[in-house]
Amino acid sequence: MKIIRQYRLAHRIGYFTGDNDAKNDAKNDAKNDTCLRQLAVELSHEYDVTIDPMSSRTRCAGHIINLSLQAFLLATSEHALQAAIEAAQDEANDVTAANALHDQLRATTDQKSHDRRKKRHDTTGWRSIGPMGKLHNIAVFIHNSTVHNDAWDDIAGKALGLDNITRWNSWFRLLDAAIPV
Repeated sequence: MKIIRQYRLAHRIGYFTGDNDAKNDAKNDAKNDTCLRQLAVELSHEYDVTIDPMSSRTRCAGHIINLSLQAFLLATSEHALQAAIEAAQDEANDVTAANALHDQLRATTDQKSHDRRKKRHDTTGWRSIGPMGKLHNIAVFIHNSTVHNDAWDDIAGKALGLDNITRWNSWFRLLDAAIPV
């Protein structure tokens, strides 16, 4: 609100770009109250400006593209990819294809590893996603040893990098470093 007040923007606010989290769509749910809902309340009280947090939010195109590419890259089978796409296309179900694939992968992994509780939970999922999983495991192996990491730097001339969920281009950087070698 400080910036809105300082630059007198209250009557110019129209749309907001946000991620695809289903919590942002929950109506009248105090547990899922978002910044946008709070902003709407404050604008209404302070400036008599009415905005609808649901209809004024646009989804981030970069986030949609990233989730779509992850769904494509991390699909375990054509059937899993098709099921995720169908779930994402169902307008009543606010799920992205990547989220649907992640849920399928987790369910399969949890079922298979039920009797193997001592295994690390995060690596069992990666092993089941084919070549991308193998590349992830190689990157983790290299990063866990200074000897291997130094050897990689000597051979490749650049850091291998490691994929992660918070950097949208982390898979690209990992592939970009690994493929030429």
